[in-house]
Amino acid sequence: AILGYCLGGTGVVHYINVAGEKEGGAAAAVSIHPSLLGAWDKPLGKINIPSIFLTGGNDFLTGPQAMASLEYDMTSASTVQWETNRYAKIDHAFTNWFAETAYNARADERSWNSMRTFLADKFGQSDESSYSWES
Repeated sequence: AILGYCLGGTGVVHYINVAGEKEGGAAAAVSIHPSLLGAWDKPLGKINIPSIFLTGGNDFLTGPQAMASLEYDMTSASTVQWETNRYAKIDHAFTNWFAETAYNARADERSWNSMRTFLADKFGQSDESSYSWES
């Protein structure tokens, strides 16, 4: 799977757009509070990467028009599962503990759980220990 937050989330969006129809790429994609400003061009072909996009409802980098465009294009080009979750009244960088004005613990936890559920559905792994930060 490919996963990214913020700039990394934007990289995931680009990856989905460019590598979406190639065989042997990522089996799933998770994009958390990316920038969609200029990041989402029309897909080059069919998108075969199951994807989830997790964003704040007040995120100026993923405004309603950009999300509507992404959702329309994903519906048109995707051959697999995809979803978007937007968290009401939540700003960009809601998972960044150091962004004092943007961090939102509830949205952070909900996005983390949504990502875990999405990946468990894709890879069939639901054992809690498999998600440990410790090695």
